[in-house]
Amino acid sequence: MSKRNFVLSLATALFAFVGAVASAAEYKGPIEMIPTKDGSTLYVLNKDSREIAVVSVAEAKVERSIPVPGDPNDMCLSADEKTVYLGLGDYQGKICAINLADGAVLG
Repeated sequence: MSKRNFVLSLATALFAFVGAVASAAEYKGPIEMIPTKDGSTLYVLNKDSREIAVVSVAEAKVERSIPVPGDPNDMCLSADEKTVYLGLGDYQGKICAINLADGAVLG
């Protein structure tokens, strides 16, 4: 199993467990998870709380959260791992880019 697949499997299990024990008020609605190439960081798109959680895999904790404009439904990480692209709305073709360094919306 590759390191990337291991990280995804571990993250899926972790978030399934957290989702199972969290109350409705705490549940953030994770819908997508993307690890960095080295597996050290995991970006989690939380639909209900409209944010991207930046998770340190080694520490198994959320380092910070980045607010997301609109209603997110999909996410991809750029090849240089500096930008996240989000699909927004009810699958109507709206796209937003977010700089991961400072959380700024690029467009």
